[in-house]
Amino acid sequence: MRALLAALPLLLVACGGRQLASTVRGAPRRPPDEQLAGGGGVSVFIASWHCVDGAHVVMVQKCYDGFPGGCDPWITERSGCGTQTPLEAEIIARERPTPVPRDQVW
Repeated sequence: MRALLAALPLLLVACGGRQLASTVRGAPRRPPDEQLAGGGGVSVFIASWHCVDGAHVVMVQKCYDGFPGGCDPWITERSGCGTQTPLEAEIIARERPTPVPRDQVW
């Protein structure tokens, strides 16, 4: 039983549970310039870096409320500095996300 409890956090991540953007391989090393969340039955989390190594970087994760471990893997998109990625523009137009504290995304 103790071994199962110790492995629970790993199982949740392995099954698509909520994962912070900072733990994703290939994520920028510094905290994002903007962190947003929105949605109803599907929560959308966005981490956005205005300009990192010559690119605007956006990471997006969708989580399905009421489903244990019901989060998709993070999606990373890049575009030119000062622009929006297609996914970022779509989510902002549809979900109208609001700023969230750093510990909810990063």
